Amino acid sequence: MKKNLTLPCLFFMFITIYLYYHSKTNDKYLLSMMIFGQFILLFGSIIQNNNLISISHILFTLTVILGVFFFKEKYNIYFIVFTLLSILLTR
Repeated sequence: MKKNLTLPCLFFMFITIYLYYHSKTNDKYLLSMMIFGQFILLFGSIIQNNNLISISHILFTLTVILGVFFFKEKYNIYFIVFTLLSILLTR
């Protein structure tokens, strides 16, 4: 069964762009990496390219792990916690 990742990707992308726009610290660098990975996922999902989807998942995993240790703003930390909880609940 093929998974359609377009809607979840758009949901998280809007949140990430909002956080990027309102970020005032170096969290912007990591948020921009997240947005880049989400664009790769969105494009890969639309054209059904499993290689792009795999690359985006690797980038997502790296940015979430880095976000746990390096995010300073509380809303970005809440976003990471929400993301991790949603991963655990949907797996």
